[in-house]
Amino acid sequence: MRQNKLVQHGKRQLKYPDSAHNRAPSCAVDVIAYPIDWVDRERQTLFAGYVLGVAQAQGLQLRWGGDWDRDFQVADNSFDDLVHFELVEA
Repeated sequence: MRQNKLVQHGKRQLKYPDSAHNRAPSCAVDVIAYPIDWVDRERQTLFAGYVLGVAQAQGLQLRWGGDWDRDFQVADNSFDDLVHFELVEA
């Protein structure tokens, strides 16, 4: 399975089916701003701020893969997944 191969190569953290993406219904999505630039961390961080702000305005709590612990410090992750957003369970 592709997800497990990505784990082996350090591109993902969780094997199938442990990811929030694999739940039914899924509570996670990978999204990047267009035009796509995978290495522009600043642009992905700005986009994440927009997504998180809209979610908060809608009463939703999200976790972003650039700030897993949700402390607004984006340099303290051991693994970044800047395109990842997931619902925080209440």
